[in-house]
Amino acid sequence: MLFDNTKAETAGNADWIISTSQPDPLAQNANPTTEASWTGALSAWGVALQKTGAYSLKTLPSGSTITYGTGGALDLANFDTFVLPEPNVRLSTAEKTAVMTFVQHGGGLFLISDHTASDRNNDGWDSPPS
Repeated sequence: MLFDNTKAETAGNADWIISTSQPDPLAQNANPTTEASWTGALSAWGVALQKTGAYSLKTLPSGSTITYGTGGALDLANFDTFVLPEPNVRLSTAEKTAVMTFVQHGGGLFLISDHTASDRNNDGWDSPPS
């Protein structure tokens, strides 16, 4: 699973990450047992997934671009599921195409959208449609 942190998911008081250790949360704690094992508001979810042994978790860190088919280690083509938690920055046209291509090729997309007035970076754009 690839979690996104390229769209200001930690802007302002937002905290939509599984761990501050990115791209690999295992660098923070290789054997997490509780949600406190990793930092991030989604750490409980990440730790629960990790404890099953059925998932490999990574985070696309800030400053990266969402891609599909480029051959990069964090390219969507290398993952089964992409989690896009409350983006505070709009996806570029190329990123939208990458996500759509990923889904068209069988990738799972998990979108998280909070509420109106969730513009944490004050750019005038909320994750949910107004």
